[in-house]
Amino acid sequence: MSDPRKASAEILRRDQRSDRSLIHCWSLADRQKAGYYVRDRVLYRNYKYLGQEYEQLVLPVNHRQEVMKLAHEIYAGHLGAKKTKERIKLSFMSPTIASDVQKTRESCHQCQMERRVTVDDRDFGSVDVIETDQFQQPELLPTNNFFVTYGAL
Repeated sequence: MSDPRKASAEILRRDQRSDRSLIHCWSLADRQKAGYYVRDRVLYRNYKYLGQEYEQLVLPVNHRQEVMKLAHEIYAGHLGAKKTKERIKLSFMSPTIASDVQKTRESCHQCQMERRVTVDDRDFGSVDVIETDQFQQPELLPTNNFFVTYGAL
């Protein structure tokens, strides 16, 4: 009977080596730059955050979505993109971590239902007349102009 951990490690090694998005990371590890290194043929990176050092496993593309989902929904509790990314970076690294976290958050139904309403989300209705005026306050320098826009409904 084979050890499933050895099989999983071998799959990870194969996935990391075949992932084209990690070519630059492998190059940095070969030159021992930016904290990248290889141990047991697996790619890692040393990461320092708030004075603590962490060992990050470099994620191949086919494992990223699972990590993003677990971090966002289970361990981070539907936090925002920044906090979710910080939490992931304590253990994992990928070149596309910021965009992956953002996509995961944008595709999360619960987060979309609970997100704050912003000015862009509001409908102010139609405005029939818009007028703009320019004025200067006398005590300010002549280059400080103010523009006032107002609408009549």
